[in-house]
Amino acid sequence: MDYIFETSETACPLCGEHHKKLIDRRNFRGVDVFNQICRNCGLVYQSPRLSNESLDNFYKGAYRAIYQGTDEISDEVIITQKKRALHLADFISADLKPETKVLDIGCSTGALLSTIQDKIGCDVIGIEPGDTYRAFAKEQGISVYPALEELGKSQAEPFDLIIMAHVLEHIADPVIYLSGLKNRFLRPDGLLLIEVPNLYAHDCFELAHLVSFSRKTLGNILKKAGYRVIRTKVHGKPRSKILPLYIDVLAMPSTSIIGQDQISKEVGVCFKRKSALFVRKILQKLFPSLVWVSVLEE
Repeated sequence: MDYIFETSETACPLCGEHHKKLIDRRNFRGVDVFNQICRNCGLVYQSPRLSNESLDNFYKGAYRAIYQGTDEISDEVIITQKKRALHLADFISADLKPETKVLDIGCSTGALLSTIQDKIGCDVIGIEPGDTYRAFAKEQGISVYPALEELGKSQAEPFDLIIMAHVLEHIADPVIYLSGLKNRFLRPDGLLLIEVPNLYAHDCFELAHLVSFSRKTLGNILKKAGYRVIRTKVHGKPRSKILPLYIDVLAMPSTSIIGQDQISKEVGVCFKRKSALFVRKILQKLFPSLVWVSVLEE
């Protein structure tokens, strides 16, 4: 498919400013990708990026083929998602009960929903735009919708837990999106579970990653969207035993929403990322079996 970039500059998704600095430019599988640092708040984001129309088409058809070479679901994908599901289920299990209503946005194969349904007995629903993955999840007995809008037409009661694992980095306007979830789909005392790649360990500058998060900028996004962070975990599971590749955050709605002047700036972004990736290279040479773990291993 043809990728059409927006002709106008993209404002920072956190603070709305246009004052930015290029941190990385690369060709990602035939498409030039530009990542910028906001000079005002320190968030890293793509600008320019794929247009909204192109993004819709991208996730409906080309995403899996470009990233995995095929739309088919491999054994490695299934095993990876099962292992990630076990980790996330462990992170959230103490907060779940059999009657908990759970929504997983971007549920893929449905591995996480199946895990918490089997282990705890939660009432689960998924959102998955990819036809092949949605069909696979349905075969596992999971109720799955192609889009949040479709769910909204039939779902009246809000959820106790909403999960977004490796989804928020794909959202062009994360503050607006998370605020909408809180107001429409999440209970006032509900929980939000997010997992994203860590800017300071993961080589996360990809076509599909519109925003790249550190712990601080992810916390700022959540605060501005009207949430408070309950706990955070940085880890490498299931890909690495020692690299802090991912950030997990559990949050809940808050009555306190920060304004533009209350955003705590992330500083030293370029230095932190370069240092982290340098350390990653050293660790790869010294401890290759610990840095990268085959998900096919027991």
